[in-house]
Amino acid sequence: MSYPGNSPRSLLSRRSVLASLGSVGAVALLAACGASRPAITAGSASAGNTTSAAAGNNTPDSAATAKAAGYTAAAPTATVGQIKSTGKNGTIQYWHNHSGTELAPLNANIQEFTKLNDIGVEATYVPVPAGTQESPKLIAAIAGGTPPDAARFDRFIVGSFAFTGSLSDLTAQAAKAGITAKDYYNFSWSEASLEGKLYAIPTSTDVRILYYNKDHFSAAGLDPEKPPTTIQELDDTAAKLTKKDGTRYSQIGFIPWLGQGWLYTYGWLWGGSFYDDKSGMVTTADPKNIAAATWYGSYGTKYSISDIDAFQASFGSNAQDPFLVGLVSMQVSTNGTVNSIKQYKPDMKYGLAVLPVAPGQTSTSTWSGGWSNVIPKGVKNLDTAFTFVKYMGSAQGQLTWAKNASGAFLPTSTEAAKDPYFPQANGATWDMVTKLLTISHWRPVIPEGNELWNELADAGDTIRHGKSDPKTVFTAIDTKVNGLLAKDKWKGTGS
Repeated sequence: MSYPGNSPRSLLSRRSVLASLGSVGAVALLAACGASRPAITAGSASAGNTTSAAAGNNTPDSAATAKAAGYTAAAPTATVGQIKSTGKNGTIQYWHNHSGTELAPLNANIQEFTKLNDIGVEATYVPVPAGTQESPKLIAAIAGGTPPDAARFDRFIVGSFAFTGSLSDLTAQAAKAGITAKDYYNFSWSEASLEGKLYAIPTSTDVRILYYNKDHFSAAGLDPEKPPTTIQELDDTAAKLTKKDGTRYSQIGFIPWLGQGWLYTYGWLWGGSFYDDKSGMVTTADPKNIAAATWYGSYGTKYSISDIDAFQASFGSNAQDPFLVGLVSMQVSTNGTVNSIKQYKPDMKYGLAVLPVAPGQTSTSTWSGGWSNVIPKGVKNLDTAFTFVKYMGSAQGQLTWAKNASGAFLPTSTEAAKDPYFPQANGATWDMVTKLLTISHWRPVIPEGNELWNELADAGDTIRHGKSDPKTVFTAIDTKVNGLLAKDKWKGTGS
């Protein structure tokens, strides 16, 4: 499971999985793996879009760890995601990983689409390993020649899967429909494309921000209207908010790897770079990334990583999210977490802030991920399937989603973003997140983008557990991923 806080490595890398596409044995194996792996339970866009590090994926091991440390492990949250509509012009088979607060807007979209086109939709919840966003079941279906007509897909892996020929090229359909790059934020269109061809229609995006518990601030004698503005202030504030008796935490001020605390988050915050498009090579071992990771790992030493691990093993998701229930005082998350707070903890007194400025920097940073819809390779009716993904990514489709998601939704459609609904529904939050989009980073669109993600997830676990130092870990990542890119004959754009 690739998300901060638990074992982060995807069991099936894009390279190893897709090398086996077409193999009957591989299909059986993938189907079995898909059935046994935990699902994303909530959250908004992007890889790693779980609401917390341990988002409800309590394995027997983690439950035992929590019990041994004297904590009560939270029960996993059940997921229901089957939605159906009927129409005279056929039926679309759609696989998604929506749950919790996202089911209501999904249903609204499906009903509206059917009304507009008289095409039915059978939307089926299909588990996706948290953080990696690779669906073993979808990969198996593509390999077996029985893919769904459309599927929800994390944009950052579109390039990886398009490179192997697993996704349908939508360039011609988009041109015929009059859809161009100008209709979307630049980064979302770029993530949906590879080498000038379009393979997905963007739907949503996000930005990383800091959430903090105002009641915790007040109880600790801190001003609840003044969140930390620098990393040093964040460290000092976290120490004041942490409560521990012996080896057991009852409250911890901040855990860098919780929520959206990926190494990407902090590398960019420190001013680092992960990819050079001119050379077509990844640059993980950038000194600024190393400095960020060194700070990240210091929390494992300062607060005892074994004690933190035991505490995190008790965390749940949705209504039992550690930030919502007051186990954690501050957390890096996406703007979409506002939805979860509204649903599960509407009386919570919390604040939102941009990420604190890192040492040596003069301004904050953030990054955006997001979702899209793809049409797998081998579908029987590409045009009908495109009608659905086009609607889901349209200004109308995105606005309908937003209105049924209580407004905590950041569109990729530039037309949708102009609608007065968004500032009215979001207030100051809307101003903050839209301004952050102008400085937001996004993950490299390269054939090995998913491999790089997995390697960085592994690196986070290695670094916070003190198994190796950041420079050694990052140098090894560059060697491995650049070696794979060389085999792919990837040259970058030269820009």
